[in-house]
Amino acid sequence: MNSVKCKAKRADGEPCGAWAQGEQGYCFMHDPDRAAERATARKLGGYRNRPPHAGNLEGLPAKIRSLEDVLALLDYTLAELAVLDNSIVRARGLIALAAEYRAALIDSDLEQRVAALEAARYGQPNKTS
Repeated sequence: MNSVKCKAKRADGEPCGAWAQGEQGYCFMHDPDRAAERATARKLGGYRNRPPHAGNLEGLPAKIRSLEDVLALLDYTLAELAVLDNSIVRARGLIALAAEYRAALIDSDLEQRVAALEAARYGQPNKTS
């Protein structure tokens, strides 16, 4: 193993402190000849750490214009959240999602009741049945 420290300076002016690799005297992060290799490593690290999509992207509406569209979006979001590692952020997301599901279901119930009342009052056929 090389016993020479990297000759680059950190942003605060202090020496890097990592072990040098190769003949130029730089570590992997500071070696100017390895910039492309660093960029590839950063890109691959991001892809490898990203959890795969669990929701069905095809089922997402292009625009939210109805209760069914809202529920489709909520279903997708639930599928995406459910597979994530357990954390405070995930728990908060699930709680917020549950509140949105509840609100959507209440709105749906109210829409059905109004439609039934209008049908009874004005003699129109009930479209929700």
